Amino acid sequence: MKKIVIIICFALLVLSGCQGKSEGKDTSNDTNKYIYYVDNDNTMVVKKIYKPKATNKDDLIAEYIRQLRKEPKDIELKKTIPDTVNIKNYKLDEDAQLTINFDANYSQLTGIEEILCRAAVVKTLSQVDGVDYIEFNVNGKPLMDSHDQPVGYMNAEDFIMNSGEEITYYQDAKITLYYANKKGDKLKESHIVVTYDGTISMEEVVIRQLMKGPLKKDKGEQKSTIPKDTKLIKVSTKDGVCYVDFDEKFLDKLSDITDEVAIYSIVDSLVELPNVNKVQFLINGEKQESYRQAVSIDDVLVRNFEIIDTK
Repeated sequence: MKKIVIIICFALLVLSGCQGKSEGKDTSNDTNKYIYYVDNDNTMVVKKIYKPKATNKDDLIAEYIRQLRKEPKDIELKKTIPDTVNIKNYKLDEDAQLTINFDANYSQLTGIEEILCRAAVVKTLSQVDGVDYIEFNVNGKPLMDSHDQPVGYMNAEDFIMNSGEEITYYQDAKITLYYANKKGDKLKESHIVVTYDGTISMEEVVIRQLMKGPLKKDKGEQKSTIPKDTKLIKVSTKDGVCYVDFDEKFLDKLSDITDEVAIYSIVDSLVELPNVNKVQFLINGEKQESYRQAVSIDDVLVRNFEIIDTK
């Protein structure tokens, strides 16, 4: 089960992962039942006390779903499930796993809007005794995350909320990066798992991780390829080309690695992403003819296999 964490807090929280499946039921002394809504600004999930009429689990599921589709009385909140999205069917199996099958319009929900909708639905329906896990399908197929992996079964504790107004969504991702090898003349492949804010692109995650440098355990065999005080101005991808815009500090020479290694550390790392085929470098928003008069960067660059140290 893929863990998803939503934090609503006064300040940014540092999260630690948890392993295994945990019960989705609230273990506090709160015996109230709630309908969870999304605020109009798409920044938080808000719960409102609700007294269900149904008593058995099947009727409760149906009742909660109806409420999730209704307009809330609070004008600062909106329907959890938008009018444009329909539920085709749902099924509760013998293992207390509820699968909800949405129509194709669910795919129009993206980013934090989709995450908040999902959190509100899961937290509402997890209150039903006999519903331990919830899966989202779209047109009969599992809901996929931004890396084309199934989101899988969720429960209420996959979505952690605290009082406040600021929201940050975190998720884990495995990425492949290329740092300089010990000699600085080749690239060394590194596989790491990062926890990142899901509202930013994976391209930015890759660049910022390269800027941090190798993991502590790898520093004896790998070296950073981006000057320490370099600022990332912008990174964006269009039609398979990733545009990476640094400030002029990026052009500073790193004495212990070659210029080619510095450039292709970024190119080869970004091209590992499924949506990136080529990389275009910019400095303060402008194209440059070359990187330190050594590597031409006036046009897009493609992956360089020959510079990778395979030993």
